[in-house]
Amino acid sequence: MSLGDYDALINPKPEAPLWVQRVVDGLSWAFPAIAAPCSVGGGIMALRNENAWAAALGIAGGVISALGVGFTNWASRIRDNRLAQVRSLGALGMDIANTALNRMPPDF
Repeated sequence: MSLGDYDALINPKPEAPLWVQRVVDGLSWAFPAIAAPCSVGGGIMALRNENAWAAALGIAGGVISALGVGFTNWASRIRDNRLAQVRSLGALGMDIANTALNRMPPDF
């Protein structure tokens, strides 16, 4: 293992508190759910020729969608950290099992 290798068990990345993770998950679902009605409302207002409302709803939908993408990215990075730790733990378990099997006498 070289100095550039990263091991999630030996040097885990700092993890956000559980309440922050729940908020991030909730917002990553809520923002797209809010942006969808804004987009539909903007389309309806455009059909009614109420351009000011259509523009406001379209802009709001775009901003909310961008926030949703940001929070979804953050939630994904949290899950990637957890996955790296679990994968590293599994690799450690396999290494321990292989070492134990290799140390057994051949006639066991």
